[in-house]
Amino acid sequence: MSSHRHFRPTLAVAALLTALLAGGCGPTDDPAPKTSTDAPAPETSTEFPVRPVEEVREEVRALAGRLEGLVAPSLDRQEISAYKTACSMDYGRSDLFSASASARLEGAPEDELESGMTRVRDDLEESGWEILMFEPNSSPVQAWELRAEKVDEGLFLRALFTDARTGRLPAGEESDVYLNVFTQCWTDPEAGD
Repeated sequence: MSSHRHFRPTLAVAALLTALLAGGCGPTDDPAPKTSTDAPAPETSTEFPVRPVEEVREEVRALAGRLEGLVAPSLDRQEISAYKTACSMDYGRSDLFSASASARLEGAPEDELESGMTRVRDDLEESGWEILMFEPNSSPVQAWELRAEKVDEGLFLRALFTDARTGRLPAGEESDVYLNVFTQCWTDPEAGD
């Protein structure tokens, strides 16, 4: 894989990385974070847009499912669930939430997973996403990492391809792709403040 775009330090990227590091997603070089627990807040306002929880969850679930199909078309599609997560308590409001959906794809040939990462990047670019990173990360396994955002829709993505062919994975682990789609903070119209 060749690097299409390198990480560019913008205010949005800084907010995303701060949220990922401070919010419990694990260090940025963690090859397989479990979930996103704290989504970035809108940058220009202290107000958070109102959206129904189920609408946001379905949007995230559908996007993760579509991207799963691009990564590994040869694999059977898995059922992907989207989860509502409380936004950071730093905001002092109980009505704020974000949503996330994750999938781990394994069992496909490495060439398919590798080209799948490029298919996802290309699809996101064609859909108006900004690609923030598409290169090996600094983890010990040097996972190929894709980070992207679509700020106007409050959507963010992190995908990691760990390749057993490199010899950097622990013995017995197979290649996989981990996808995590998550949102900014939204106001739940049914929650009391």
